[in-house]
Amino acid sequence: MDTAPSSPTPSNQVTPTPVVVVKPQPLLKAHHGGAISQFFSILFAPVRPLVFRVGNEKGIPKVFLTSFSTLIYLWPIMVSGVLGNWAVKLEWVSVERMGWIWLTVILVVIICIGADLNRTKGFILALIIGLMWVVGVLLNAKYQIPVLSNIHAYLAEQHVQYQPGLAKVMSLAVAIILFIVLIMAWLNGRYEITTMEITHRKLFETSDSLPRASNRRFQA
Repeated sequence: MDTAPSSPTPSNQVTPTPVVVVKPQPLLKAHHGGAISQFFSILFAPVRPLVFRVGNEKGIPKVFLTSFSTLIYLWPIMVSGVLGNWAVKLEWVSVERMGWIWLTVILVVIICIGADLNRTKGFILALIIGLMWVVGVLLNAKYQIPVLSNIHAYLAEQHVQYQPGLAKVMSLAVAIILFIVLIMAWLNGRYEITTMEITHRKLFETSDSLPRASNRRFQA
């Protein structure tokens, strides 16, 4: 019995690709954070446009960003110095306690600037300090070794006191430094970011695009 020859399959025949329909998911609601986050959001609202803002130029979204020196983190020393003078003058706190508060602020600022302390590093540092305190308590309770008491007694013997005059001079010096930091950021720390390039704006100098600058370095 003869069979009919099968029709040849063209070599260029394209197999249809199944179409997958993706159902759009609803947008997630923005998380507004807790009371502390909202407080700082309201506190820094007047200066936020100077640091970070999103605009639109000729239909193209553009991000305006200002980069500051790490010396900007000196501001707690200035604020605590000014507030400390008022607190001591109004006898809200003793000069000894205010001295330790001011010294603690200075040490924290130095650590933040020197170690580039972020949220994770700060959390780890707090855990280490808490662990050391717990170890001191356990040593005193189990072996009668007064580690914390000895440290407290040694620090109390130093008679640290808050000096209003020194704090005023320090606050004034920090204020001058912060003013210079703000001026330098405005002169040489402004960036404009789009989907195509990053432009570094410089006053009294030619603003340049980072991709174009990189290409020139590779071609040189």
